[in-house]
Amino acid sequence: GGFRFVENALSAGISKEVFFHASSACRLEPMQGTKVLATASDGSTAATIKEYPGGGRAVLFTMAPRNTHVESGSWRRMMRQFIINLGIAVDQDIWRFKFPATAETEPVFTESCLTGNYFYWHLNKPVKAANALCADGFYTYTLPPDGDEPGRKYSFPEGNLCNRFKATELGDYYNRKNKKLLDEGKLSTRMFFDTWKKGDAFEIMVNLGRNAQISTLKLFFSGHLPPVTATLDDGAVFTAEGEETNEVHLLEIPLKGSSKTIKLAIPARQPGKKLILSEMEIWGK
Repeated sequence: GGFRFVENALSAGISKEVFFHASSACRLEPMQGTKVLATASDGSTAATIKEYPGGGRAVLFTMAPRNTHVESGSWRRMMRQFIINLGIAVDQDIWRFKFPATAETEPVFTESCLTGNYFYWHLNKPVKAANALCADGFYTYTLPPDGDEPGRKYSFPEGNLCNRFKATELGDYYNRKNKKLLDEGKLSTRMFFDTWKKGDAFEIMVNLGRNAQISTLKLFFSGHLPPVTATLDDGAVFTAEGEETNEVHLLEIPLKGSSKTIKLAIPARQPGKKLILSEMEIWGK
């Protein structure tokens, strides 16, 4: 059967030609909240998209392209434009392979991650390194994340901004074997990031529990992050420009000084501009 997109925002700029012919691996019956993206020549659903509360989207096709389709110019143009319409960056510089392969070496660290949540990947496994957790460290918000209570104090190992290791230990969120964890509330996407739909300005108050020489603060985010201002105990102020993105980006704030606390000020955002903070690292000695 044929395959062509229906008229919607995600089909903008895509030719209405049939891109490939293939047999459907399954038959889709869209449920409530699921939108039809494309139809087959017999009128049946060929592709759907569903949006989730956290901002994620799932696209499902009933058929997979053959090698001949992937090699065709029309298929590549269609998929490239579809990815752009989803708000995903293209033409990224990701191909950095070098031949012959060079021997891997262990990274060398001159500083430590004071929030205790750093690791690097080696052979598809997370390797914990360079962590010098401030055991008494915690942070608070002047505006609580969506669905959370005001006035909470989050320790580094447990708060969503510094609990990266939990994501490697709890298991696959979409694995049916973890349904019991989901039903019991022991596994949820809310365990891995904080979201603010409300656009009010707010502050993140970080307390390391001790004085430390601080060099860098890293924020992993998506959505709309305005310019962020960081203030140390001695009044030194550092600012970094934010941005608006549908992907997870890293904002690094260069800091210099000895401090026990860091105050991060996040300005107000326009209505409808959501902010998601997924992780924070503080580096120093």
